[in-house]
Parts: sequence; structure tokens; C-alpha cells
Amino acid sequence: MSDPDIKALLGRAVEDEPPLTIDRAEVFRRGRRKLRNRRFTEVGGVAAGVVVAVVGAVVLIGVTGQDPDRLTPATPSTTSSGPPNVTGTSEYPPQYEETGGHAATLTDAFRTAGLLPAGVDVDPKPGKPAHPYFIKAMGTYHLDVDLVGDDGAGALSVEVSPVPVGTTVTCDDLKPSAEASCSANRIDGTDVVLVEETSSDGRRSISTVAVHQDGTKVTAYVSNAKSGVFKPEGDPPLSTDQLARIVTAPELVWG
Repeated sequence: MSDPDIKALLGRAVEDEPPLTIDRAEVFRRGRRKLRNRRFTEVGGVAAGVVVAVVGAVVLIGVTGQDPDRLTPATPSTTSSGPPNVTGTSEYPPQYEETGGHAATLTDAFRTAGLLPAGVDVDPKPGKPAHPYFIKAMGTYHLDVDLVGDDGAGALSVEVSPVPVGTTVTCDDLKPSAEASCSANRIDGTDVVLVEETSSDGRRSISTVAVHQDGTKVTAYVSNAKSGVFKPEGDPPLSTDQLARIVTAPELVWG
């Protein structure tokens, strides 16, 4: 059978069928509309997921105060059977204090060197040791105690810090007021600056600073005002000579 014959047979088979009325433009229009709807649904779903994630993160941050990616797992609480820490001071938060290491070495050196003269004792604050002790806080070593002695009561502060070797000290290092008297001395080969000052409220104080040959800077301050005393009376518990002995003590070295 030839091609013409086949075409003739097909023509007779469909000659009674109604003509096709397909609108190609309408087909394409409907297809494009379905495609737009599907894309909108997909984008909307992604956007909704992002919104849920952002809102969830904001709510979580509001509740916990932390970034969800930085949340740390909770750790079980433990009960320590050791003694309470009574070596801190109210001036520095506990997490910034260290009483071990070189701070403990300075504490032992201060006590064994007898840098507090006879007749002068520590008046311990509540919950604090009844002896002078150093802590390391903010990168330097500090000693802060209340003292009571035969000549008076007051407070003593000592600071040990590093400076470049060869640094010299002057009255400006202690920032004295206009009413204060300042003097520079050389004691046991070390330059020492002393400042004495009396305030209108009755506070009397002595400040000293010295730099050792190894670059250790020691500053000491004593006044006749103990902690919590607003109207001090009398003399400081240490004299200028006794305070100068502290800042020049070879036992107090940076480490």
C-alpha cells in the first residue's frame, strides 16, 4: 500500500468528526499562569521558612539573652567541699583575682621580711584573713589591709607592677595635690618619692613609690582612715621611714 492510499483511508475514517478548535495562544497563556503560580508557591514557602527561623531566633535570644549559635550546654551543678574563698577583696570581682602563684610568693615575702613593724597589726575585715596578703588583679599585684597600731589606725595599700628597666620616678607619679609636700630621696641605692598630705576632713596620708633595678615598681599608700571611716583622726599607723622600707624591700619583685 502506497502513501496516497494510506492518506485516503485515514481521511475517510475521520471525515465525520467535528473540526478541532484548539487556541494555541490560550494554551500558552494557561501554561505560563501555572508556571507563575508554582514559582510563587515555591518562593513563598522559602520566605515563610526564613521568617519562622528569624522569629524563632529572636524569641530564643529574648528568652536566653544569647545567640542560638553560641548557646552553651548546661552543666550540672556541683557542691564543693572545700573551704570558702576568703582571699578576695571587695574592690575586684572574684573572677579577676589570683591569690596563688607569685601572689602567694609576695605574701610570704611580705610576712617573713617583717615589713610591718612591731606594734602594728592587721585589723581584718569580715571574712578576710588576719594577715597581709597579695592578690593579682588587672595585671598587677595588690595588697590592701586595715591596720591598727600604737600610734594610730588606718589602711595600707601596696602595688607591685612592671616598668621598663631604668625608669625614673618623680612627684608626678603620685599626682599630689597643691597642698601636699613631695620629696625625692635615695634609699639603699633606690630612688624613692614620698608625698605627705592632710585633707580638710582630717585624713592624713603618705604615698611612696620606687623603681628597683630589675624594673619592679612598688607603690605604697597609708592613711589614718580605715575602711568605712568617714571622719578619720590621729596619725597613720606607719611612718614615712616604715613606708619607704616597704617600697625598697628587695623581697618585693615582679614575677
